[in-house]
Amino acid sequence: MQSNRKNKITLYLIKDRCNEKDFIISYDKYLNDYKTDYLIKEISPNIKLFYTKVYNNSPIWLDSFFKSDTDLKKLYNASIKLILLYKNKEGRFFIVSFGRGKNLIDNDMIENHFGLKVALNLLKQDDLRSIDRVSIGGNQKSSRDQLPKYGNIFDFGADIERDLINKVAGKVSDNGIVKGMISGSDAVTLSSDVDIDNIGSKIDSIFSIYKKDYYKTNFGWIDNIESVKNKKLINELDEKLIESLNSNKGQFWSAVPEIIDWGNVDYFKVVNIKEKQDDIYIDVLLKSFRKELKNAKQLKSKKVKLFDAIGNEPLKTWSAYNCIYGEMDYENNTYCINNGKWYQISKDYRKMIETDFENTDKSEIRFDLFQTQMCKTENDYSTMFVNNHPNDYILMDKNNIYHGGGRNQIELCDILAKDDTLIHLKPYSGSSTLSHFFNQGLVSADLLLSDKEFRDKANNKINASSNDEKFRIDENKSLRIVYAIIQKDKGGSLPHIPFFSKVSLKYVKSRLKAMRCTVELATIHKVD
Repeated sequence: MQSNRKNKITLYLIKDRCNEKDFIISYDKYLNDYKTDYLIKEISPNIKLFYTKVYNNSPIWLDSFFKSDTDLKKLYNASIKLILLYKNKEGRFFIVSFGRGKNLIDNDMIENHFGLKVALNLLKQDDLRSIDRVSIGGNQKSSRDQLPKYGNIFDFGADIERDLINKVAGKVSDNGIVKGMISGSDAVTLSSDVDIDNIGSKIDSIFSIYKKDYYKTNFGWIDNIESVKNKKLINELDEKLIESLNSNKGQFWSAVPEIIDWGNVDYFKVVNIKEKQDDIYIDVLLKSFRKELKNAKQLKSKKVKLFDAIGNEPLKTWSAYNCIYGEMDYENNTYCINNGKWYQISKDYRKMIETDFENTDKSEIRFDLFQTQMCKTENDYSTMFVNNHPNDYILMDKNNIYHGGGRNQIELCDILAKDDTLIHLKPYSGSSTLSHFFNQGLVSADLLLSDKEFRDKANNKINASSNDEKFRIDENKSLRIVYAIIQKDKGGSLPHIPFFSKVSLKYVKSRLKAMRCTVELATIHKVD
């Protein structure tokens, strides 16, 4: 008999070619009769229940917070752990989780994005209510955004090229299978007229939706980048990483994994290396291992420290693993490591990003060498460069403009050239730093072109440094934005930067070009 009452279910799909013992934790305990805490109940040939015996327990906080209040000793809690296991005609396993039942299954055996694809196959473009996302093109910030009414992905301010969407929720119109709110991530959660009598047919219907590709029309970008969660695959990628590092293939490099104030940097220190370093270099990291580098655990335990001029205590400490960036192909797929996390990139998406990067204009400005004996910071270099070419450039680094509420400080650029050319400098670093760097140039250009008050303040700063009218910003002319990255010569006509920095650059370029700006890249070669 069909239920007259809706039930809320959370459904997972198990990866293909798995057996029960592969994904049910402590599977053998369910098979031993004397293990009475682990129970199985067969409902039908293709439906089983796995659950653990429940005991009443007093919460720990009753004693620690209320101490000797004996009346409260009668309070108990119980954590139900139950899963319904369904096997369809194709031999695929599905899990319906009740209570804390998910703790009974191995996360690595769950099909990634099963629920996300089900939800997006059912939802229309403007049916979204909330999303979970990670900003992979920047600082790895995770956020959950919710709208007061239904909308599309762009209403959340999401960037489909830089944000990894992990979960969506929205409202489905009645399609005969699902109606009402649905949320999808690795699991799909929905309310439906479903119970033990029709759960099998309901799962079959949901699986048929999963196998469709309707989502590609409005949400096809979710296939671009996917976070790697499978521990076995992560271990395999780590092994390939170690192999590549030991063979010096040049696929991977190292960089500061977060945004720092380079003006406060005195030196970096790598454990087992006596010499102070002006940056984090992959060859120095590898040299620091006294024993042969055999596994990622060694990289994770190796510490890199950042010191200021006082140098007593490190300002920052990172694992060497978190400082490694790069991309590689493995078993017909492309993967990249970014701030200690592995991502899988679709071939078409990578080709699109790489092509866009390669088509970026190369600046014809002839930059001087960054000689480490003469310069320690980008400010040192900017000052030296302007002093070497006083008629062509003026120094704007650290000459900030106070604008807007809260005494916001905006840096116009590091070096200003004639005819509306703004040069931004940054030592080579990780994705989060370079993405922030590209965005700084965007913010500056946007204010110059859209805000007369800011433009007047900028020109006042410029007039204080030079009487030459050619340095003044003309609102009627297009801006020329030059991003110059300081790094050792790695070959090629363009700087060598992480994949996700290329993703951020593509976004920034599109914004700047929409404002009639030209965008150029340059490498400032760093030499000892």
